[in-house]
Amino acid sequence: MSYPTTVEEYYQRIKTLLNENGFTTNPFRPVQYGIQFIIFMRSESGIIRIFNSKKGLTLDLSQIKNEDMKSHTQNLLTPIELERGKRLKFTSSIVKEKNGPVQFEGTPKKDPDELIGIDESGKGDYFGPLVVAAVYVNPTIAEELKKRGVQDSKKLNDTKIAELSKYIEENCPHSMVILANKNYNEIYEKIPNLNNILAWGHARVLENVLTQVDCPYALSDQFGDPNLIRAKLYAKGLQVILFSRPRAEENIAVAAASILARNKFVTYIQEISDKFKTHIPKGSGDIVMAAAKQFVKEHGIATLPYVVKLHFKLTQKLQEMATDAPTTHS
Repeated sequence: MSYPTTVEEYYQRIKTLLNENGFTTNPFRPVQYGIQFIIFMRSESGIIRIFNSKKGLTLDLSQIKNEDMKSHTQNLLTPIELERGKRLKFTSSIVKEKNGPVQFEGTPKKDPDELIGIDESGKGDYFGPLVVAAVYVNPTIAEELKKRGVQDSKKLNDTKIAELSKYIEENCPHSMVILANKNYNEIYEKIPNLNNILAWGHARVLENVLTQVDCPYALSDQFGDPNLIRAKLYAKGLQVILFSRPRAEENIAVAAASILARNKFVTYIQEISDKFKTHIPKGSGDIVMAAAKQFVKEHGIATLPYVVKLHFKLTQKLQEMATDAPTTHS
């Protein structure tokens, strides 16, 4: 299916997708440079805007104030956004738009004092979602976060992560995108490239934070080709200078983002464990394989898409085991 080229086509695509997933969608009305329409889910409502400029179609979810509703809407609309991202190409390893919105001039010797940090959790875990988070930090916020012990989430236990996450959510401009397993697997089937999905998530949370604060710089951990993120930012016309480097979690803003993402991932894993009344381990090693085999035994292989990332090699092994299992006769 081709990417929509008019606001009306985009509206119809969004309306169909949302209605298929329990939303009610009002007819659109014209606004300057585009259209807007109200969506409803249970007792919550929000406004979606679609703008059409020289850079193409832009989707604005900033008027959906309920964070759970906004996150759910973002997840559902991810495939359409990724279709747009696939059309963007950069030919050089360093992007310089002299008069354009996205700038990149290499990694600075010293991180800016005011920064939006971006990180993710769950990309290497068989069970559970992919979570991407962004957190805005200035010198005052950074000082308080350091006092409270904020650092790379890999150096903290789950209890401390939960405590710090609560503080960060209450005191820092932030955003999170959560790709639950069913949605993640549907997206990956259409666009089988984890780096592309990560780039979309990074650009999305950065866009959301920039609706809350005016910040000129962003920093993310380096994965794959960082130009993937820049392509997404360029498409949205965002005024931000993006840096990307290994071990970015050493920066307090990225560390804070890593804590938010990890806490949401751990919480989701616990929800899966409670729902299916079984222990769900993290990671993708032998312990996870044993847990997955037990899960399939108790709940059936058809349930896997709701709890795991299907593209992992573990899935093929589980499917082969299910195929080779002896048939019992009564």
